[in-house]
Amino acid sequence: MRLRLVHLISILLTGGVVLPLVLMGTLTAWNLRQGFDGYLLVRDQKRAQQLAALVASQSDGFQSLQGFLEHVSWPSLLARFNAQSAGQRTGPVSHRAPPHAAVPPVLPPPDAGDAQVAALADDAAR
Repeated sequence: MRLRLVHLISILLTGGVVLPLVLMGTLTAWNLRQGFDGYLLVRDQKRAQQLAALVASQSDGFQSLQGFLEHVSWPSLLARFNAQSAGQRTGPVSHRAPPHAAVPPVLPPPDAGDAQVAALADDAAR
């Protein structure tokens, strides 16, 4: 069975559009996944270092790990860590919309009379 020229051109054009589209989608999904995994890794390392610094600051008076573990309550230590971390978060201060810029006054058309120009100027000055 022989393909007609119209069918052959249609298949080639469709393949020429679909193949790059699928490749670009696959590349974008892979790139986003890698970037997000890297972001999570950096964030986890930073939080682990902050927790290690908090544990080190709490363990100054202890001679051994056993003494530290008997004295310090992990739930209270983690609650203190979460409270400190909540104060260091960055992001929007509030969820309000940004203030709108002042709306410029509407100017009359160039052929307007002097009375209209004076009235609009008075309205704009208020």
